[in-house]
Amino acid sequence: YSLATNYYPGAVHPEGYSFIEESGFEPCPYHVYDLDGVRLRREVIMLRDETAVYLRYTLEGPAPEIQLQLKPLICFRDSHSLSAENMHLRPKCKRLDYGIRMTPYDGMPSLYIQHNHPLEFFAGPCWEHRLELPRETERGFDFHEDRFYPGILEGTLSKDKPLVIRIGIENAGHIDGHGIIDELHSSRKESELIVSKQERRLRQHADMFFVENDYGKHEILAGYPWFGAWGRDTMIAVPGLCLYNNQVDIGEKILFDAAGLLKNGLLPNTLAGIQGNEAYNSIDASMWYTWALHEYIDKLGFKSDFAKRAFPIIKDIVESYAFNKTGITHCDERGLISSGDATTQLTWMDARAWGKPVTPRYGFPVEINALWYNAMRLHLKLCKKLRRKALGGIEALAEHFPGHFQEMFWMDDLGFCADVHNRFGRDPSMRPNQIFAVSLPFSPLDEKQQRLVITNVQLELLTPYGLLTLSPKHPDYCAHYEGGPDQRDAAYHQGTVWPWLIGSFVSARLKISADPKHRARDLNRKLHRLFNDNVNEYGLGSIAEIFDAEEPHQPRGCVAQAWSVAEVIRAKSIIAAVEASE
Repeated sequence: YSLATNYYPGAVHPEGYSFIEESGFEPCPYHVYDLDGVRLRREVIMLRDETAVYLRYTLEGPAPEIQLQLKPLICFRDSHSLSAENMHLRPKCKRLDYGIRMTPYDGMPSLYIQHNHPLEFFAGPCWEHRLELPRETERGFDFHEDRFYPGILEGTLSKDKPLVIRIGIENAGHIDGHGIIDELHSSRKESELIVSKQERRLRQHADMFFVENDYGKHEILAGYPWFGAWGRDTMIAVPGLCLYNNQVDIGEKILFDAAGLLKNGLLPNTLAGIQGNEAYNSIDASMWYTWALHEYIDKLGFKSDFAKRAFPIIKDIVESYAFNKTGITHCDERGLISSGDATTQLTWMDARAWGKPVTPRYGFPVEINALWYNAMRLHLKLCKKLRRKALGGIEALAEHFPGHFQEMFWMDDLGFCADVHNRFGRDPSMRPNQIFAVSLPFSPLDEKQQRLVITNVQLELLTPYGLLTLSPKHPDYCAHYEGGPDQRDAAYHQGTVWPWLIGSFVSARLKISADPKHRARDLNRKLHRLFNDNVNEYGLGSIAEIFDAEEPHQPRGCVAQAWSVAEVIRAKSIIAAVEASE
């Protein structure tokens, strides 16, 4: 029985999928193959803090044992490139007691394939050519790949002892294999507010985003399979993945590890993984950092040890933005923050297509100023609670800020905020960025304005999977995220639905509701598909990066996105807390 399934030009070979009787992802992804009454279970396991993948094979059914052959197809590349047959690959393997080691390329780590009981290795280096990757075809990229295999691993699998294979870049020594499922369970802590099996799956699989980098610092990967650790994404994701998912300690480590990367009040947007090469090209990563710290302080207390440790971090960020030390932002005499020009993209809407920004948003972006107001207010509140001296001038800026904010962004004739204000005046595009002016703890809008923002955002932007990034009434609106890289990037923030925005929408909607319990039930109904159905689609046990703007809202982008998962967890937690309140 050939159990592999590969695409080749004009063919699928072998057709191993035809033997699959059952698939699932609890407690980890698995297939069960039916081999004429003999059942073979294959599980894929990744453990936190290990740069390795485990495969576990378990025999079920009447046969006491079977012969198993494994052919490791090796790419040995990053997620943004494909491998092709070349003369540089070293085919030689070194036999270990229970496994093999090879070093495919100079300057790269060795690859270890190790197992828990004896397998015989038959060397037979060879390349398999032109495997096809259909999703890459859809995305407009190269889609043919050559893969190398050094030989065959062969042995007996019996019912009384599962076979465990570990593939990694470190020598793990003896592989026991018995405790890996237990270890997987032990790292997952359940919330008391879980109300569905879909939510349980989402919360359990959320720990996939936690990693420790080469310097021993904790990070959050932005998404699988393409994204590394990003400053902005990390800070938006920390509260949901950690504070609202019983991983408080990990969140603390991530937040305080990140403090060492601050430079002139800026947090890097992309973390290169090499100290000194971080990219300080984001004006909102630090603002989201202060928001994440605020979420923790609200939970742990304004006089907690956490608040005392966070105080100098928040002070540094506020001082840098207020007194124009960042190098890329400007705080004017009114306390409003501006940045960039027509060639830059410094906010979260940072896509480029055909060599230029799609949504430049230079000048005064609405969410940056809403976040900035909250950073100032947090600093002042901490100073009062901890009996510390506030930065000079901040109290006066914060006191008058709401009036200046409303004067710059509020459009009374439309009943919502401008998305950005620059030398051309207000941009009246209906976008979701204004939701943060309502959802954040301190709003620069009055109560009537907050209600109008919620009403109009819900009317024009709310979908079952999150918020549209642009109103369908706008001439630049894109209904579908598809095509080559430029076509997709052009649609990225021009209508495409982003589920991470739902956390702030839920917060804002409940914040201004006269009947929060009724509104909570209504939100659960409206967002049922995002909260429940999507966990069983696309990236199983997780939530997609984005969705098409129009029905059927096809999931797109990364199959598992950290801030999508985090903000859905946070939104569901907020709703559950309201429903459970007296």
